[in-house]
Amino acid sequence: IARGRSLGRALESSIRRAVGDGGQVILFLNLRGFSTTLWCSNCSSGVKCPACDVTLTWHKDRQRVLCHSCEFSAPQLRECLQCGTPGLRYLGAGTQRLEEEVRSRFREYTVARMDSDSMRKPGSHDATLDEFRHGRIDILLGTQMIAKGLDFPNVTLVGVVDADSLLHQPDMRAAERTFQLIAQVAGRTGRGEKGGRVIVQTSCPDDPVIRAAARHDFYGFAKLELGNRRELGLPPFAHLARIILRGPVEETVQSEARRIAGQFREAIESSGADVKLVGPAPAPLLKLRRQYRYHCRLQADGFEPIRELWLRVSPELKLDADVELTIDVDPLDMR
Repeated sequence: IARGRSLGRALESSIRRAVGDGGQVILFLNLRGFSTTLWCSNCSSGVKCPACDVTLTWHKDRQRVLCHSCEFSAPQLRECLQCGTPGLRYLGAGTQRLEEEVRSRFREYTVARMDSDSMRKPGSHDATLDEFRHGRIDILLGTQMIAKGLDFPNVTLVGVVDADSLLHQPDMRAAERTFQLIAQVAGRTGRGEKGGRVIVQTSCPDDPVIRAAARHDFYGFAKLELGNRRELGLPPFAHLARIILRGPVEETVQSEARRIAGQFREAIESSGADVKLVGPAPAPLLKLRRQYRYHCRLQADGFEPIRELWLRVSPELKLDADVELTIDVDPLDMR
């Protein structure tokens, strides 16, 4: 893909061919906004939300930078929030940038975008789908909103613009979510007599998860993923209980996490419980809504040893007044 472009040559020519032959196109990109990263050359990193450990996103339609994890919003930034260096670079492509590029390259076709930003008005979601169903929209692009449950026989091409956006997340279910989304959006094509094609743009074309999703090879993916889960002792071959501590002062949360993990470790050693303790460590999303987060996890082949350990230790847990504790059993999200 050429620098500054979201569409590769293969996908662009396939779009032109599909619409030229009377078909319709769906383009999937699971990133909202216009620029997904505001890059500071001095910090050598993306500018993060003051309240969260999350990079800010530039929303051109609102002329504001937003945090997608909290309510933080600010006018277009010219200087880094962390170091004050001017000259930020606006990098990465969200659905707004993709829409602008598609409209520029396919001026003769009708284009619509579906994401939580463009569908804020009541009824706009159904109205857009109705326009697409009746052939008044040639190219429909968007986020997860267009990935599930849509049945349009005239869709002959689906393009997954950035298949890697979920794959490289610090989450044990990242591969599962990536396969799920690609397979779901790929299923929107080929439902009519014309058949259909799926083009997946990725920087990891040989990744087995990407390849399995593009081929709709559920059994191949399941065999691979179950093998990985078995080797690492993760669900469904084990049970997990994630203990999360959060508070406004990182040092206090870190200290409490270490102390509580020590209590669990002592209880495991003294009782001989068949439970493994992993951590404590900063959560992948360290700061969320001005709260710092540390976590550890209890891991066992069955749930009963974890339950018995929790019942033994929890009455002795005395937390700092500024620290909250939550426990998430077999968590769906490890951020």
